[in-house]
Amino acid sequence: MCVSKRDRAHYKKHKVEVKKAQKLRLTRMRDRYNMWKSQQGCCFCFETEACCLDLHHVDPKEKDINVSSLLKTRYSWERLMEEANKCVVICSNCHRKLHAGLLALS
Repeated sequence: MCVSKRDRAHYKKHKVEVKKAQKLRLTRMRDRYNMWKSQQGCCFCFETEACCLDLHHVDPKEKDINVSSLLKTRYSWERLMEEANKCVVICSNCHRKLHAGLLALS
């Protein structure tokens, strides 16, 4: 039996458990990510509330994917951090000011 058939059979047999495990994994990943953002804080105003913090790619040419997209899928923490390390943590208000040209990254 090939791997994909085995995986489909396992999923079909254990659908509820698999979905529960996936949801738990994503919740843990999101919690870890929010804790990381809070520890970093906004690079301009030092806001630390995770719900207020965004990531801004310093060099758009290096951007592979949105970090939020990585959080919604089955990528590893290491892959998420690889992309996050191309960014600065910035609060939503400062992020808007940055894009409006009122703030600049040094």
